[in-house]
Amino acid sequence: MEFQIPINTLFTQVFGLAAPLLRKYTPPADDSSLTGLKYNINITKEVEEEELKTNLGTPVQFPMWFKEGSYNVINAGEIERLPFEELLMPYTSVATFSRAKRETETYMSGHKGSVIEQYGFEAWQIKIQGLIIKGNDKKGQSVADQIKELQKYEEISDSIEVRGKVFEWLKINHVYIKNINYPAARNFNLDVVIPFEMNLRSVEPIELILL
Repeated sequence: MEFQIPINTLFTQVFGLAAPLLRKYTPPADDSSLTGLKYNINITKEVEEEELKTNLGTPVQFPMWFKEGSYNVINAGEIERLPFEELLMPYTSVATFSRAKRETETYMSGHKGSVIEQYGFEAWQIKIQGLIIKGNDKKGQSVADQIKELQKYEEISDSIEVRGKVFEWLKINHVYIKNINYPAARNFNLDVVIPFEMNLRSVEPIELILL
């Protein structure tokens, strides 16, 4: 790529997120003649390299996909079911997950404590933030083309099947896109990079609810 984009700076300016400080340590070569304190590091499993990499050869830290399938779309007031190809979220995307419990707290007259009754769990609230960068995707698309692909999914009036490690860990299989936002990025060329922010919620398939 012929241009450099300060991704860490953009995340801080637009979203208020600072990249974590990474400290690297290289253990010295083993030498039996050395005296003093030594540490034995036992590696039980080899670290697998991330298969998905950016155009610069660096691993994608948080790969997320909207899975291909047929989804409902409103067209001129009518609902149509259209096929969609799988969409990989921009390489820089990061996600925040939060969930609350459904509960009622009853205060006891004349007592310090209270009775808390739990009825279940709220849906997972998911915020995805990232940068859409020119040519930084599998197809090498422009910023405009990447936004158009993202907007196709935003216009879906249906739950969308997702995949990704954290989705799997939290047992989230389907999501609904609540809204999407493109914050302003001052002093940056919009033809090169545009930040985006999406708010989603998890959705339970009807088949599971009826069981």
